[in-house]
Amino acid sequence: MNRPRCPGQDMRFWKPEDIFCVQCPWCGDEIEFWKDEPIRMCACGREVRNPRLDMGCAQWCKFSAECLGVEHTEMPAKKSVRDQMLEEVKNACEGDPSRMDQIFHTLDYAEQILEVGGGDSLIVRAAAILHDFFNPEVETHSEHHSDEDGSSRARAILTEAGVPPDAIERILEIIGSLHRGIKLDSLEYGIVSDAVTLADFSCLPPSVKTGKATALKGHTFFTPRGRQIATRFLSGTS
Repeated sequence: MNRPRCPGQDMRFWKPEDIFCVQCPWCGDEIEFWKDEPIRMCACGREVRNPRLDMGCAQWCKFSAECLGVEHTEMPAKKSVRDQMLEEVKNACEGDPSRMDQIFHTLDYAEQILEVGGGDSLIVRAAAILHDFFNPEVETHSEHHSDEDGSSRARAILTEAGVPPDAIERILEIIGSLHRGIKLDSLEYGIVSDAVTLADFSCLPPSVKTGKATALKGHTFFTPRGRQIATRFLSGTS
């Protein structure tokens, strides 16, 4: 006897929102996605990931091979936004391990402060990951073009990772403000700023740290946890 069609993969049971358009983060064109399509190729030649990928019951059903031609155990787990961004940055930083080390340190301190200080974890983690990678001082000597290029590349990664548009704007505002030396009145800005300061000091060679210790001691931290970590640095217990 034939098995009834699975409602999870039968388009007769889909809702209107299961087919949607996503803006290509590289060229801005719209690409139509079905909810179960992981990747589409844009006309500009770039692969664009589906930020709302939903494989439904195919992720666990033992009959997934008959429906889709692949066992549910072979389906890749959906990566977190954090991991997607780190993967993109790792690929771009290939051949520059010191820069990647700086990014990991910044993220680590940001997450330590998040644990006790609160804040929006998506905003903080994304800004921490992308802050050093899209440093205007690294991108180009032209301030206007560096900001624009860095912002475009950051926006592309965030969009492809499925970060909501309003969150993207907050993340880019924090990154841009930190590089321009503009203080923002937000907890997330303070957390990322402290994490960047701690990472900058932590990644210095031991011979240089001694000379920078006075500056770190006099630095105004935005969070109690950031100051606590800095105190450990200065006391030689971290």
